[in-house]
Amino acid sequence: MEPVTLGVLGLGLMIVLIVMGVHIGISMAVVGFLGMAAITGMDAALGMLQTTPYSTVANYGLSVIVLFVLMGQLAYHSGLSYDLYKASFTWLGHLPGGLAMSTVVACTGIGALCGSTTATTATMGIVALPEMKRFGYQGGFAAATVACAGTLGTMVPPSVLLMLYGVMCSLSIGKLFSAVVIPGLTLLLLYLLVAYLVVLRNPELGPRGPKCSWKERFESLYHVKDLLFLIVLVIGGMLGGFFTVNEGGAVGVLGALVVAGFRRSLSFAMLKQALLDTGKTSAMIFMVITGAMIFGYFLAISRLPGEMAQFFAELPFHRNIVMFGIILLYIFLGALMDELAMLLLTIPIFFPVVAALQFNPYWFGVLLVLVMASGMICPPVGINCFIIAGIDKSIPITQIYKAIWPYWGAIVVMLFLMFLIPDLALWLPSVLM
Repeated sequence: MEPVTLGVLGLGLMIVLIVMGVHIGISMAVVGFLGMAAITGMDAALGMLQTTPYSTVANYGLSVIVLFVLMGQLAYHSGLSYDLYKASFTWLGHLPGGLAMSTVVACTGIGALCGSTTATTATMGIVALPEMKRFGYQGGFAAATVACAGTLGTMVPPSVLLMLYGVMCSLSIGKLFSAVVIPGLTLLLLYLLVAYLVVLRNPELGPRGPKCSWKERFESLYHVKDLLFLIVLVIGGMLGGFFTVNEGGAVGVLGALVVAGFRRSLSFAMLKQALLDTGKTSAMIFMVITGAMIFGYFLAISRLPGEMAQFFAELPFHRNIVMFGIILLYIFLGALMDELAMLLLTIPIFFPVVAALQFNPYWFGVLLVLVMASGMICPPVGINCFIIAGIDKSIPITQIYKAIWPYWGAIVVMLFLMFLIPDLALWLPSVLM
């Protein structure tokens, strides 16, 4: 049987395993090993299986993931997320949709610490959802706001997805972080505009909060000084070239420990829990990465990515039409799969296609994260929507689905802006790097 045919069959088998509920990392590893054995023989496949797991987890570049996950855990257990939410409400709460806007801003800040959509959504779901309901916000709109704002977790540095994309495609993670800054802030502004206009048009969705004095507003900034210190220290240091991304993760962990020490808000039990949660999250990520590497080797020797790249490059369509088809596929997959699994599954297949079509890889990385964000809130699954529904079981998932569409529209607008103005992602890296 031809290697390309085996590649197609292997891809189909892996999708079947995932649908059956087999862990994505195990699915990719099993299919990759069997495919390697079928093409190169059992000895070569066993040799690959012997070396790949160790070489993957021992990769120095991947240590940054553990460090940023730990920094986010320490910041969460130190209470920084609640302080940011309160400060945002002090400034924005009196506006139409003010509490929803505060949630969007707070999600951006939390995302700048943990770099994960699901972690940001879960954290702010616990913090913001009870407050929004207490102020009389309609449950579906409140839940949809948290679910959609949680997507900002990967649209600001240090995005875990961009780190993995950079490692898999041998790109500069620092340049990827700088590339996502302007698109991430633009999406933040679009979300704020959506929250404002939706409640302005339908005030019963969310009543206004009390208007705070300027003194109270500036006092609230004092309470988020620790969070701002961490963000400026880590993100500013990396973008300014003072240290590498890996060093930035280590500096962030040290900074989070120092902040927790000064605040006296991190007990030994909390520290233990933060370390355990970091270990669990990191182990899950590394398991998926290892499976993806094995599967990637199989795809490489099957020549399937190269054949697909040549096929798409020779299509009689404009390259933007081909990219539009890829985007639709990612939106569909995002509605069914976790963002991490989707990234590791598809990059070995589509990155050669993107290269053949001569798209900038840094621009594509930002676009990819943005498209995945849209998939994370789309029915029939929409992982973020299920996370919020699990936190507050009194809100039907159907109500959340009905309320997400204005925010999803903001992502679509952002996608068009990325095509119309590629420099949204490319200008800052050209200046800083």
